[in-house]
Amino acid sequence: MRRDDFYSRTSASFPEFAASRHVVRHFAGPVPRDRIEEAVRIATTAPSACNRQYARVHAIDDPSTRDWLFSRQRGTRGFGQDASVVLVVTADISCVRWGWERHDAFVNGGIFVMNLCYALHYLGIAHCILHWSVDPVFDAEAHRVLGIPECEEIVQVLACGMPPEEFDVAASPRRDVSEILSWKAAGA
Repeated sequence: MRRDDFYSRTSASFPEFAASRHVVRHFAGPVPRDRIEEAVRIATTAPSACNRQYARVHAIDDPSTRDWLFSRQRGTRGFGQDASVVLVVTADISCVRWGWERHDAFVNGGIFVMNLCYALHYLGIAHCILHWSVDPVFDAEAHRVLGIPECEEIVQVLACGMPPEEFDVAASPRRDVSEILSWKAAGA
C-alpha cells in the first residue's frame, strides 16, 4: 500500500477513518517526540470508569532498551529493530478501589490503547499493537529496567515509527455484525 493512500481517510467520517486504521509492521524513520506527545494528548480523551484515568505511557526511544524489551515480548521478529519508539501502556492499579473492580484497570487501559491507536493513525504514525503475555519474571524485570512503578500493570506495548513510502498491510477480514451482536428481548 502507498503511504498517501493509507492515510488518505484521516479526515473522513469516523466510520471511514476507523476502517482505514490497520496495524503496520514496516517503519522507515524516527517519530519526532512532539508527535508522540500529541498522540498521547489525543488519547487522553478516552473514557474511563468513574473518570479515574488509569492509563500511563512509558515511551522508549533507546534502541538497546527497545531490543531488550522485544526480546522478552517475543513477537517482533523481522520488524521490531526498525521501530523508533516503543510505547508501553500501563494502568495504575492504585485507581482500583474494591476487589470487584479488579479488571477495570485492564479494560480502561485497553480503551486508552484503542484511542491511542486512532491518534497515531490520525497523525500518520505507523504502529503495531503487541501483546504483553509474558512470564511474571519478565514482567517484574521490565518494571525494574523501564522504571515502571509497582502500582502500574503493563497493559499493551506498541511499536511505532514513521511509515515508508510503500508497505504491506495484513488482510484482516472482520466478522459480520450478526456474529458479534445478539439482542436480548425485553422481558425475556
